[in-house]
Amino acid sequence: MHRQLATMSETLRARGQYLYLDLPIGCHPDGYDIWDAPELFAPASLGAPPDTLFVGGQDWGLPATIPALSRLGGHQVFRKAISHQLSVAGLLRIDHVMGIHRTWWVPHGRGATQGAYVAQPTDEMFAVICIESVRADAAVVGENLGTVPPEIRTALREHDLIGMVVPQDGVGQASSTDLLAISSHDTPPFLGWWNGVDIDDLVDLGEFDEERAEHERIARGEARAALSERFGTDDPARILDGLLAWMADSEAAVALASMDDLVGEARRQNVPGTYSERPNWRLRHDATVAALGADPGFIASLAAISRATAD
Repeated sequence: MHRQLATMSETLRARGQYLYLDLPIGCHPDGYDIWDAPELFAPASLGAPPDTLFVGGQDWGLPATIPALSRLGGHQVFRKAISHQLSVAGLLRIDHVMGIHRTWWVPHGRGATQGAYVAQPTDEMFAVICIESVRADAAVVGENLGTVPPEIRTALREHDLIGMVVPQDGVGQASSTDLLAISSHDTPPFLGWWNGVDIDDLVDLGEFDEERAEHERIARGEARAALSERFGTDDPARILDGLLAWMADSEAAVALASMDDLVGEARRQNVPGTYSERPNWRLRHDATVAALGADPGFIASLAAISRATAD
């Protein structure tokens, strides 16, 4: 895999492009990291506290690193994870960058609501990121969506890291330190968002009762109305084209168009807080790669984005 990604990265750089990779928060509980340094991990898993989306909180099942022990080793596990990704990536997105400030620990055998925040050595971890990104001559994106401590937003600016903005709920003024994306790994694709598929799914999962679902549908309707007024149409396909054009023409550092959005996928690849309940990261598109390459609408969307960013 490393050889293939390195070859891809070299090919892209020769064209003035960069490979964009993700660094997930945490590691697999049965993975190499745990086997290599078992003493570094606490008897708890990472997650998220109760919030407006998940009232029961979230337990991701990812082992929690003990900050004091990580510091004794110079944060080598974190450093190696960053440097390994940047050995091929020209742009790296750090998932849930709030975890550099604090992480929600759920003790084994307890529910996600019974967890607690554990402070992290923020300055040291940002130093690792900055040093490794300079060594690799690469840019770093901090995924700062959701409930974000103000310290993180300040740190992103101070260290010249790029933040994320998802404009589904409104089109504002993008800055040169933003990555604009129609959707993220935690949100539904645009078509699914437009049709409220995610709200129905959360009702089915038991995360929303009907009262909460109705509140969300009203808010979603207001967001759709604002976009319709902004782009002068009620057609979600035309609004998506308008959003993509706005993103590409903005001052943002990066405009990200996902495959799911461009092909009109309504299902989302990942439903946060679920494991066996949903087939996360395993959904297949109806169209093959060959079919997409011959799809005039798909090609036209990419061409329009390319022209706008070139201008």
